[in-house]
Amino acid sequence: MKIIFLAGILILSMLSGISNAGLLSPTTVTGTGTFTNSASLISDGVVPTEHTEWSLGTNVRWSYTIDPTFILDFGGLYNIDDVLASVDNNDSYEIT
Repeated sequence: MKIIFLAGILILSMLSGISNAGLLSPTTVTGTGTFTNSASLISDGVVPTEHTEWSLGTNVRWSYTIDPTFILDFGGLYNIDDVLASVDNNDSYEIT
């Protein structure tokens, strides 16, 4: 019985080292092309409420010219399985 109990404690201690995914914040955010406001707003952790006006100073936006490109540097290699994006409703976006 003691052996099973100790094996259970060992397994639980090994599992405690496994963690669920959490928020991964980039170390830097850079943008190329023409856009308004700071590119760092893309990853500031704030998700605007539904129907927030697109032209506010808390948003990154651009005109109908060549679309800008934004690079989020996470400081290392990670497997990213899910992304939360708060974007305009009538446009297309590519995340690669």
